Amino acid sequence: GAAAVSTVYSAPINSDGTVGTWATLSTIPATRFRHSTVAYNGYLFVIGGQTVSTVYSAPINSNGTIGAWATLSTLPVTLRYHSAVAYNGYLFAIAGYNDAPSSASTVYSAPIKSDGTIGSWNTLSTIPAARYAHATALYNGYLFVTGGWDSTDAIVSTVYSASLTTSRAFVFNTSSDYPYGASTIGGSASLFSLQNNGDSRFNVDAQGNGRFLGSVYAQSAILGTPGGVGDLAENMEASDLSIEAGDVVSISSSVIAIPSAVEGEAISLSGIAVSSDIHRSPRNDNGGSGKLVKSSVPYDNSIIGVISTKPSLTFSPDLTNGRPVALSGRVPVKISSTSASIKSGDFLTSSTDSGKAMKAESSGMMIGKALEDWNPSSGKSSILMFINTTYADPTNILASLTIGEDGNVLGVNNVIARSDVTSERGNLAYQEIASSGSASLTIPRNDTTSFSEVATKLKEMEERVNQLTTQPINQPTTLSVQTEATLSGILSAYSATISETFKALGEVFLGKTTIAGDLSIDGTLSLSEDSINSMDTLFLQSSPLSSLVDLFNGSVIIDKDGNIKTKGVLSVQKVEVSNESAGTGTIEKGKIQVTISTQLLTENSKIIITPKKPIGIAVTDQVIEDTGLKNFTVEISEPLDEDLKFDWWIVDTERSRSVVDTEESGEVIKINPNPLGFLRVRDVPSASGEELAQVLPGDEFEVLEEENGWYKIEFKEGQTGWVKGSYVSLVE
Repeated sequence: GAAAVSTVYSAPINSDGTVGTWATLSTIPATRFRHSTVAYNGYLFVIGGQTVSTVYSAPINSNGTIGAWATLSTLPVTLRYHSAVAYNGYLFAIAGYNDAPSSASTVYSAPIKSDGTIGSWNTLSTIPAARYAHATALYNGYLFVTGGWDSTDAIVSTVYSASLTTSRAFVFNTSSDYPYGASTIGGSASLFSLQNNGDSRFNVDAQGNGRFLGSVYAQSAILGTPGGVGDLAENMEASDLSIEAGDVVSISSSVIAIPSAVEGEAISLSGIAVSSDIHRSPRNDNGGSGKLVKSSVPYDNSIIGVISTKPSLTFSPDLTNGRPVALSGRVPVKISSTSASIKSGDFLTSSTDSGKAMKAESSGMMIGKALEDWNPSSGKSSILMFINTTYADPTNILASLTIGEDGNVLGVNNVIARSDVTSERGNLAYQEIASSGSASLTIPRNDTTSFSEVATKLKEMEERVNQLTTQPINQPTTLSVQTEATLSGILSAYSATISETFKALGEVFLGKTTIAGDLSIDGTLSLSEDSINSMDTLFLQSSPLSSLVDLFNGSVIIDKDGNIKTKGVLSVQKVEVSNESAGTGTIEKGKIQVTISTQLLTENSKIIITPKKPIGIAVTDQVIEDTGLKNFTVEISEPLDEDLKFDWWIVDTERSRSVVDTEESGEVIKINPNPLGFLRVRDVPSASGEELAQVLPGDEFEVLEEENGWYKIEFKEGQTGWVKGSYVSLVE
C-alpha cells in the first residue's frame, strides 16, 4: 500500500526451488520503504530508506527466525532507491537518491564485525554516472550496477562493473578472535565451515587452524614453517602437568629394585674385579601407569622421547592433559647443566636432572642425536636434536664381548666392572688394568638367572683362585718339552717356537701373522707361493653385502652385477653376445628400411651394420622412450628387387669418467635412510678409510668429485670427505 511498514517475513526454500509457508517475524525498529536489505555471515542488515540513514542488523537463527534488532552506525548521508551488497567482510551501499534531493553516484563501505555490528563508513570511488532505483549484483569478485534512472530522471540501460579485489582469488575475511576448540565444530568459534545437512565437515578458526572430520587424500603434502624445523608428534596423556616443550619424558610404571647381590668386599678374579653393589635401576613412577612423566634416571629404560615444541603434524588431538611427544624429525631438547660437552652427532640420553638430556657416555637407551655442539659455558639451555629412540652403545663396549658357540657370553680379559653399573641398563663399563693372568666367566643366556646366583658362582671362582695362588709354584724362565705336553689351563708366553707340528682343536685367535710356507684350509683351499688353488669353485665376494672386486688399484673393477671395467686393453679370442645386442635383419624387396627392436639400446649405443652384399646402408633413427619402446631403423637409398639381409651389433660407449669434476657435473646428493640412522664420512674413497664424521639421512651436499662409486663432499666448512654412493641418491 501507500504506508511504510516494519514487518519482516521469511519462508523456507525447498530443494526443488519452491518456497514453503511464509512466517511473520519480529519487526524492524521503525517503518521503512525504498531501503535495501542484505544477509551476510548469519546476520540480516537493513540499510537506509526514505529520508533516513539508519542501519539495523539482527541475527538469523537456524530455523529461519531472527533475533533482536540492533541499531548500527548510520550512513554518511540519507539514501533511498539505492542498492546494497555484502562481500569479503564489508557492507557496500551504492548510489541512490539523497535528501538534496538529487541522485548520487557515490559508493560507501563499512567493515562487518563478527557480532553483526559494523565499523565506520568509508567513501569509495564513485560509479561513472549518478544512478537511483537501479539493480546491483555480485559475481566472482566483481560488482555490477545495471539500469535505473540517471540525474535527469531518464531511464537508462547502462551496466557498470568494478573489481572488489586486486585479484580473482577467493578471499574470505572475518574479524573474529575465537580460539580453536572454543565451541563445537562448525559453531560460533568457526570462521569458515563446510556443512552437509547442517553437520560440519570442515572448519577454520581465527588462528588459521583447520579441522577435517573425514580423510584427506593428496599426492604430496608439505607441512611445517618454511625454513624452520619440523617433526611428527602424537599427543599422550601427561601425569605431570608441568611437562612442557623440550622436556625428556618417560612412561610411568612400577618401581623395580633388586637388593645388592653380594654384601661386603668386591670380588677379585685374577685381573677381573666385579663390584658387590650390583642392582637394577628404578624406573620413573610419578603417577598413573602408562602416562607421561619427566625422566630423571640416566639411560632410563622407560624413556619414550621429547615433548615437541611446534610439531608439523600431530596425531590424537584434543586429548585431555595431552602433550605432543615427538616421534620423528628435529626438535629442541633441554640439556642438563651437568652434562659432558656435546658434539654434533653425539647420542643423547636421560639424566638425573628431571626432564633434561645429557651426552651418552655408556650403552643404554637413547632419545636421539645432537644436531648442535654444546658445552657448560655455552649459555644455552637447549639444543636441536634428531629424534631416534633406540638402544645404542656409543663407547663400543659390547664389541669387546665374546659369544661362545653355545650362546654364552664370555668375559673379557683385563676388564674391571665399576660399582655404578646397573643391570637395568645392561651395560658393562670398563677400564684396562695390568694383569699377567686372565679369567673367564660364562653367564648363560637366561633371563631367569638371579644376581644372587651369579654372585655365588663368582664367590666359588674366587675360592678356587685363592687355592691356586696359596700354593707355591716354581716357574722356570724357559719351558722345554721334548715329547708331548698336555695343558688343562692357560698357557701365556711372550714368544713360542714350534719346530714340527702345532695343532689346535678349538678356535685360534691370531694377531698380525706371517706365514713362511704354504697355507691349507680344510684340504680344499691352498695358498702356495704366488698362487691360490681350490679343489672346487673359488668364490670371491660371495656375500650379498659385497659390492666390487678391485684389481691392481682400480685398473680392473668387477661390480656385483658382473660388469667389468678396465683401464687397459681387453683381448679375447672369441666374444659371445646375447640376441638382444646382436642379430640379423632383412629389408624386404621393394622397401628401403626396416625397424628392429631391442631392450639393450641406450643413448650411448653405436650400431654396426654388415650387409650380405655390397651396398650403401645406414642406421637413420634410434628411438628410446619412457614407455619402454627402444628400436632403431636401418635404411638403404633405394628399393631392391630382392630381399637384403644384414647383420647388426650394438656396442655401448663409456658414459662417464671414473672421476667427475663438480664444475662439470653440478650434482647434489641426498643421504638415504638406513638402519644405523647415519652415514660415515671417510678420508679416502674406500670402506677401509678413516672415519672423519657422520652425516644424517635427509642431509644434502654438493658433489665435489666422484670416484669408483664414492662421492666427495664438504661436510663442514673447509672439511671434505667421501661417502659411499650406494647409501645416497642424486637430487633431481
